[in-house]
Parts: sequence; C-alpha cells; structure tokens
Amino acid sequence: MTKLHLSALAAASSLFITALGTAPATAAPDPQSVKDSAAAQAGAHPDHPTDPIKPMFHTLACNKGTSMPSKVILSTSNPFWKLKLPSGSASAIGPAGNVSWSAVPGAAWVGPAGAPTAVGDYTYTIKFNIAACPTKSKVSLAVQYRADNKGTLLVNGAVVKTQAGTNNYGFLPASLTTHTHNFPVGTTGVQTITLRVNNIGGPTGMAMNAVATRY
Repeated sequence: MTKLHLSALAAASSLFITALGTAPATAAPDPQSVKDSAAAQAGAHPDHPTDPIKPMFHTLACNKGTSMPSKVILSTSNPFWKLKLPSGSASAIGPAGNVSWSAVPGAAWVGPAGAPTAVGDYTYTIKFNIAACPTKSKVSLAVQYRADNKGTLLVNGAVVKTQAGTNNYGFLPASLTTHTHNFPVGTTGVQTITLRVNNIGGPTGMAMNAVATRY
C-alpha cells in the first residue's frame, strides 16, 4: 500500500471517529411506553395491557374465519363476576350449594361469601367488550340460569328475561330459564350482563351458563 493510500485511509478513519463523537444522543423512551412494555412482558391481560393484576373484563375478538367464531365464556366459573348485597355493599362470591337446588348444565352455583340470608335483591354483574372489527358482524348471548329465589336477567340495564317456573322457586327442575340475546349488528364496546336475584329468606345463590359468540 502506498503512502498516498495510507494517508487517505487515515483521513477517512478520522472523519468516521469525529462523526461518532458528534452524533446526536438517542431520545429517552417515553415513560408510558416503558410501562406498557413491562406490563406486556409480565403477562398483562390483553384487554388491559397496563394492568396485569386486575383486568375488568374479557374481549370478544374479531373472527379469524367463518369456521372459527370468536367466543367469550361468561358463566359463573368466570372470575370477573361482581356482586352487590341488598344493602348496596360489595361482596365476594364463592361456591354455594343446597340440596334443593337443581343443576345448570355447564355452570356451578355461587353465592355471597358468608352465606347471608338477608331478604332483598342480590345483584350479580359481569362485563365483556365487543371489539370493533373491519367487517360488521352479529353477536349473540346465549344464557341458561337458575336462582334462589328468582332471577331477572338484564343486558345493559334493560330487562330481557324473567325467571321461568313457579314464582319464587327459581331453583327447581322446571325453573331452568333460557334466553338468547342478539345485539344489533355492528355493536361494539363494553356490554353489561346482570342477574338480579331476589331472596325472600334463607340461603340464596345462582348458577348461570352464558356464552357470547360473534358470527
């Protein structure tokens, strides 16, 4: 290699080193982005990427094909159910049972923690989110339930079904109540499902099998 070539190489190296030394500093990452990334790596719920501990509801996703409709299970085994006592205060929900209570296929009986027997309405609520999709689709909610003493089903605050069978005996074999609720095509956002259980005394509880499906 000639002296001329060596001089040219040295000059190029000098320019490269100078450019490195004067390069602008990388901008600091946005704090919220860092938080979201950390939550996602921690296994955050997809509906609430910044809150991996207490997601509030499931999301009914867009269909991937006509042969694979999206579903969300909202039965009483779902941990997102909430309960308010007749007093208006919140209560934990736990397994419940009574020899008089008939089964609901695919669901377990639940009731307020501590098995209170106060008279009045016990309000069970669960929410789910209908995702907005490129193509508008139909979403339906299929429900079967029993309750002690009787249950009234509401969707987004509107009564859609009352207890079948003998009044105040919503737990007997003939009391299995079924309902299919069709949401308007194109419905999106959070939907609220409520079962208002009226107790006239003694033990109380409810069992519900509920599935939301996008077609």
